[in-house]
Amino acid sequence: MRQPATAHGRCRCGAIRWYTSGAPFSVSHCHCDDCRQATGAALTTFVGYQARQVQFEEAVPAEYSHRPGAARLFCRDCGTPIGYRDARLAHELYFYLGVMAAPERFQPEYHAFVDQALPWLGLDDDLPRYSRFSRSRN
Repeated sequence: MRQPATAHGRCRCGAIRWYTSGAPFSVSHCHCDDCRQATGAALTTFVGYQARQVQFEEAVPAEYSHRPGAARLFCRDCGTPIGYRDARLAHELYFYLGVMAAPERFQPEYHAFVDQALPWLGLDDDLPRYSRFSRSRN
């Protein structure tokens, strides 16, 4: 399945809205403990874009960092988790699949941090699996 060439998303209250141009460079499942704590979900699916592909409307997400260089993005008004930014991937933004309009259009391509996957979570697919990060960090 081809990834959509344009997309948009928003937080639950609509205070944070964005549009993208071009297809995402990555759609991935993450099984790490940190993503579970940030989202409250058993796994997280990210849609990754180059920052230059993303245009926020009026408001931009707030950021929370519990470790240097990594920030979780969220709406300050409604608390919706929006995504993730990593200083080691300086020009990339990762949005949570659930805040993208028409999330069914984004086909996951791989799994990251499978060593931390919950043992009862069975995903019967043939996607590549990485024990840690799927993308190199500087």
